[in-house]
Amino acid sequence: MANGVSNYLEQKVLEWIFKKTALPAVPTALYVSLHSGDPGDAGANELGATGSYARAQLDPDANNSTNTNWNALDTSGVADKTTNKLDIAFPQASADWNGAAAITKFALWDASSGGNCLWSGSISGAGLVVLSGNTLRFTGGTPGQFAITLD
Repeated sequence: MANGVSNYLEQKVLEWIFKKTALPAVPTALYVSLHSGDPGDAGANELGATGSYARAQLDPDANNSTNTNWNALDTSGVADKTTNKLDIAFPQASADWNGAAAITKFALWDASSGGNCLWSGSISGAGLVVLSGNTLRFTGGTPGQFAITLD
């Protein structure tokens, strides 16, 4: 998987459509991870838990109409998209993350560690470099800096 929906989520949707299996409960929390390479369908290449790296949390909205943490879906383009309304903030780095090399990929999870990889994507441009003392933040707003698209 280069970017997009994970095998885990694809399987759940196919089982729902063709096997009348209930979808899993909506995650109560969502976590963003950073990756040095393609996460694939299982979240591979996540940065090591050194230098205070940990997944960043931004929970789903309480329901479809609140738009508290995530902006309303933008369905005006080719792909439907949502962005973060609130900041997605990682812990302050106490050492260089990814050996001071650019971080180019992200994934979305249903747990702060382990759990199910739901989605992955590329970080725009040449990626992000996080050095000791930096705090990586995807700024929220309308739209926010962090976008999830589905086509």
